[in-house]
Amino acid sequence: MSKLKYFGKYSKLIQEFYGNKEQAPQLQSKPIHSGELGSKTHNKAKSEELKRLAEWHDDPEFYKFKFYMSSERGKLYESFKVNQGIDEVPTLLEELKREYGFSYEIIDTSKMSFEEVKVVYKLCAHWAMTGSKGRKIYEIFRSYDYSGWDAGYFFGGGTPALLVYFLGTIDLVLPHEVGRWPKEETITIHDFLTALKEHLKVKSSGRSEKSIK
Repeated sequence: MSKLKYFGKYSKLIQEFYGNKEQAPQLQSKPIHSGELGSKTHNKAKSEELKRLAEWHDDPEFYKFKFYMSSERGKLYESFKVNQGIDEVPTLLEELKREYGFSYEIIDTSKMSFEEVKVVYKLCAHWAMTGSKGRKIYEIFRSYDYSGWDAGYFFGGGTPALLVYFLGTIDLVLPHEVGRWPKEETITIHDFLTALKEHLKVKSSGRSEKSIK
């Protein structure tokens, strides 16, 4: 099956070719974000990925969060599955700060120029190419228009982004994809923060039990 995401440009031509509109294929009139192709359930690979990420990033002394989003609600593509649970992210970040000492920063991309946002995206793209260990973000943040592919178009706007820093260097970018097409699994920001919080809860309860003994 083709991964072409935008058919609207050719809709009229195809309708004319078929003559009868009922016989013509039903084409999408807007771009379909790659995240919409993901599974609705957590499979084993996704669960294992979330477990690894939570275990690797559970020390607030070394890991910091930067959440890029736009205060202009109209820019958010709520239908994208990569944005699932996005409204809960500020609350989750605040809970991680209050309960476990993580620090975070929320950056409003509507107050940044397009070029400034692109600079941040390029840093994320560099991470994806050099230090992501197979985690992919290109399909997550790209768009397609008549002029061609636009890498990073949705970054921090249509799709908010969470950057996890290790001692000042990008160590993780969310959302991202793992696996190979057509079996990619999408790890959302909400997935990661929820898994991290659950991991820390179990870790803390284990410490409490040991101290009692």
